[in-house]
Amino acid sequence: MRFGPAYFSLKSEPFIYGLSDKVYGDWFFQYGEGLFLQQWNFIDTPNTNLVFINSETLELSIVEKSVPSVLWEMVEIDNKSVQLNCDTGRETVKYRIDIKKSDS
Repeated sequence: MRFGPAYFSLKSEPFIYGLSDKVYGDWFFQYGEGLFLQQWNFIDTPNTNLVFINSETLELSIVEKSVPSVLWEMVEIDNKSVQLNCDTGRETVKYRIDIKKSDS
C-alpha cells in the first residue's frame, strides 16, 4: 500500500450510478453544474481516472482514463474548458477538457 494522499469510498443519496464500489482520492474540483473527482484504479500505484458528476442529472462520466498521477491541479481556461495538470514526479502531464459551463 502506498503512503501519500488519502483515499475514500463514496456513496450518495440520491444514488449516482457508478459512484459506489470505487476508490477516490481527496482531490476534487467544482466546475459549473458538476464536480470533478479523482477515481483511483489501484491503491498501490498512481493510476487514476478523472470523473465528472453532473449535479443536475446525477450522471457520472469518465473524462480521462489511466492518468499516471495523483498530484493534480485544475485550471479554468474559459467557460467551456479546463486544464488538468498532473505531476508524475518526472514531468507534468497536461490534459485539456472541454466541458461547457452552464449559463445559470
